[in-house]
Amino acid sequence: MDLLASENIWMVYLGLLIGPLAQQDLAVVGAVGLSIANPQLTPMILLFLFIGLLGSDLFKYFIGYYARRHKSANAYADHPKIVAASEKMRDHPGLAITASRFIPLTRMASHVAAGFIRIPYPIYLGWAVFSALLYVGLIFVLFHMLGAVMGEKIKTYLPIVAIIIVAIIIIGLKIRRKLASRYETEG
Repeated sequence: MDLLASENIWMVYLGLLIGPLAQQDLAVVGAVGLSIANPQLTPMILLFLFIGLLGSDLFKYFIGYYARRHKSANAYADHPKIVAASEKMRDHPGLAITASRFIPLTRMASHVAAGFIRIPYPIYLGWAVFSALLYVGLIFVLFHMLGAVMGEKIKTYLPIVAIIIVAIIIIGLKIRRKLASRYETEG
């Protein structure tokens, strides 16, 4: 079965819509690989990927937004570290949302936090759209340029190498976080 056959292409587009809910970086890298292998599908790949990324971001925002309705969640809102982080995010929502797009393991927390601290929706949406366009644009341009410079053979392996690099970064950040928390409890 050819997944990219016209009768099955809806499965690819559905994957681009749902994939960002699970792991945005891998969804973007996978979309780039699909785009490199099938350049004629690039406009639709970009459209569905962007809708998937934005849908994922908005879902996370509203998780935080509606969490404030629960007393147990509100109890955390007064914690000194949460108050300090909230003030920073309120003062610079664009920087927080855009930076989190490029830093693995911070994206979900920042989008949930934006809803939790009630960053006004139009401001949040504007920055979420901007950061998604910037992120997807940079990744697509980078991969396509590297593919053009390094030749056809690299186009096959570039997405696989990128997925491995993203996985190593995520694992490294998790180890770093675990070591930092262990250091805080010991010190």
